[in-house]
Amino acid sequence: MSGEAADRYADEWMATLTHLTPLARTVHDLLRWRRAGEGVAAHRAAAPTPGSDRLDHRCLPGLIPTGRLPRAMRHMRRCDATVTGSPGAGWIALPSNVVNTPTNPSEQEPLACWPRTPRLDATELVRRLAAATGIGLQVDGRCPGGEVGAAYVRWPDGHRSVLTTGSPHAQPLVAIARQAGLPVPRYELVADIGATFIVVQELRPGAAPTLVDRPLIEAMLALNARMHGLLHTRPDTRGIDLHLRASGPGYCLHEPLAGYDRRTRRVLDWARDVGATRNAADGIDLVHMDYHPGNILVSDGRIGAVIDWDGAGRGDRLLDLVTLRFDLARRAPHLTDWLDSLLRQAVPADRLRAYWAHMSLRLVDWAIRHHTNADVDLWIAIAEQGITGTHASY
Repeated sequence: MSGEAADRYADEWMATLTHLTPLARTVHDLLRWRRAGEGVAAHRAAAPTPGSDRLDHRCLPGLIPTGRLPRAMRHMRRCDATVTGSPGAGWIALPSNVVNTPTNPSEQEPLACWPRTPRLDATELVRRLAAATGIGLQVDGRCPGGEVGAAYVRWPDGHRSVLTTGSPHAQPLVAIARQAGLPVPRYELVADIGATFIVVQELRPGAAPTLVDRPLIEAMLALNARMHGLLHTRPDTRGIDLHLRASGPGYCLHEPLAGYDRRTRRVLDWARDVGATRNAADGIDLVHMDYHPGNILVSDGRIGAVIDWDGAGRGDRLLDLVTLRFDLARRAPHLTDWLDSLLRQAVPADRLRAYWAHMSLRLVDWAIRHHTNADVDLWIAIAEQGITGTHASY
């Protein structure tokens, strides 16, 4: 397209171009502290009136017909009447300064009425750390990967470390893991500052694996075996709650699944049913709780470090293998059948069912709040293997 056609396309034929990210952020900010269950109880939206979806929403600023919304956005009308009240059946009211045009649902991030876990603000953490300890670190870039994130920092003497947030209970478990010879970064500095526990840990050599193959997973299985019984003398250590009966602390939230769609409600009902008989991964092992290749550093063809121990606790190390199995469904699906055969041999059926329910709840919830519709669909599909009895225990 060129010449007059290009000019007319830009100036006359194309009425509106709208990027939906500002809309997502605006609605998220308005609703971030609302809980879906309360909103649904307060405001059950009426069914769309016949023909309402045929109306041109551009003629009514601030109103969007629900039939034109991507699936993941439609549940917003059920969240809170004071924020998204329905002036007409089947419509959502949005702030007057927000303009929206329909987009491809596959490209649309889910908009939810539940708070997201914020990304790490390294500059602010370094400032607070200096105020509390007098140690001045310099931010030296963001670490790759991670859901919440971490940052490289440089000490006054020039050496580099990794800055992240964590929890006080993980510090002694990291020490136990290191004493057992596991490749775990040393905690160099910790500071409990209000509601934030800041961790500055050793920067280990290596990088996240670029190839996830069977030798790497076998090396991870060998490390997992070494976690057996490491906490047999520490009965006071926090146990592993699967959160199948009620929402967890910032993850495994039940409300997003209750409010997203029919399939996620089915997953939630199943998880709660499983949790009625088993809601803990009890045991005497050291459990990492987020054990997958994304938390592995490889150096010279070997595992040089296992990172991100924030959620570690005392329980059954086999839970980490189910965590790994879920991760492989996306990262290396060609390895899942092989790992399933190992799980059938190693994990008792009742535990495998409970661990599968935990990971289903955990990843579906997280995808609803942080990722895309396609991610939600993936984890629902994996969860349904447990519901229908086609997962590794059968």
